[in-house]
Amino acid sequence: MSWRELARGEEALAIAYVSKEPEINLFISGDLRSFGIDGKHVRVRIYEKEGALAGILLRYMDRNYVFYTAEKDFPFQDIADLIKSENPTLEGVCLSGKAEIIAPVQPFLKPLTLENTMMARANAASFKKVSAATYAGLRPLGSKEDFEALEELQSTIQEFSSSKRSRQEVVDGFLAAHHRGALAYGVYVNGLLVSAASTTADTKESSMLVGVCTREGYRNKGYASLVVSQLLKACFARGESFVCLFYDNPLAGKIYHFFGFKDIAPYAMLH
Repeated sequence: MSWRELARGEEALAIAYVSKEPEINLFISGDLRSFGIDGKHVRVRIYEKEGALAGILLRYMDRNYVFYTAEKDFPFQDIADLIKSENPTLEGVCLSGKAEIIAPVQPFLKPLTLENTMMARANAASFKKVSAATYAGLRPLGSKEDFEALEELQSTIQEFSSSKRSRQEVVDGFLAAHHRGALAYGVYVNGLLVSAASTTADTKESSMLVGVCTREGYRNKGYASLVVSQLLKACFARGESFVCLFYDNPLAGKIYHFFGFKDIAPYAMLH
């Protein structure tokens, strides 16, 4: 039983392993398909047991990690030790994955705290469109100006404003994701971006819906529903099999269930 680096050319090995639970592992498969093992964006370590792959730890950029194992008996402290070897202070670190395999790592990564969410999935057959999806202020986001407006919108919302990245880093990240195939839609009212959402971990088969937000003073008007509906429509129109998302409160869950999302499994983040 040992850890080793996943070598270039072995990406299919890792993708086959995580395909046991494709929704839960959407970030791992998406990053491997988008970047491969390039050392800059993605680094992957695998745990082998009796000559077979038994665990995978993917690092995206410097401080974002995703972990998956199908093993019931796993050396969870190893995950913490690998992360701390690269980020000794744990500042800005986030480890995510299926809740039942992230929780056992928590004691070894103090003072990081555990945030529990629910992962849900929708496919083309279950997707329900909203009737007003042709609202004039709804449009795709794709220019630098659009993503500057998106960064400004998210900076007004506590859930997003805690990011330690600079405004330029956030905008550059939106642009880079757009060039790799990520979708983004927003609602403008009198020239002001008031609601938006986007996708990440995009592949030919699936995407993750993220960043759903609406500006204070413009909520409860159906804008977020318009954006989510349009994003889902666009994902399925380009041939994707399913779209996933996370939610952490019952009200959000009700809204997403209306669109045809069904709960998959609890998902957790240590950050």
